[in-house]
Amino acid sequence: MRNLGRAIFSIAVAVSVLFPIPAKAAPSLLEVQAKVQDLQDQATTAAEGAQEAKVELAKLQKTLATVQQQASQQGQSVDSLHKTIGAIAAQQYKSGPLSQSLELLFSSDPSLYLSTAGSLETVTRKKTLDLKKFTVATQR
Repeated sequence: MRNLGRAIFSIAVAVSVLFPIPAKAAPSLLEVQAKVQDLQDQATTAAEGAQEAKVELAKLQKTLATVQQQASQQGQSVDSLHKTIGAIAAQQYKSGPLSQSLELLFSSDPSLYLSTAGSLETVTRKKTLDLKKFTVATQR
């Protein structure tokens, strides 16, 4: 048994002498400077990328604010047109089912009716335009 232990020890010493473990030498000054330069370059690239991202973010935030403002204005326009349409509908309901030609026929003063009919035609055109605007605005 003792001989076996000596044999193992002898083999271990022989192997360690024949196959030395390579020791890592301390890096030279040039290697350290090259590594530092590489790390500085990486940091510069990262900082430039961060700056570009900030600029892009600012552009996108400005675009978002513009789009939100436009959406708000369109919403206000639709609300205004909705109120106008409501007023037109209420007026039509109150005036009853008589057409303009029947109103002229039953009018006590046809000349007064004709003078107001011209104004009514203008109002009707405006109402028609408002209806078209409302339709277009709600389809957006």
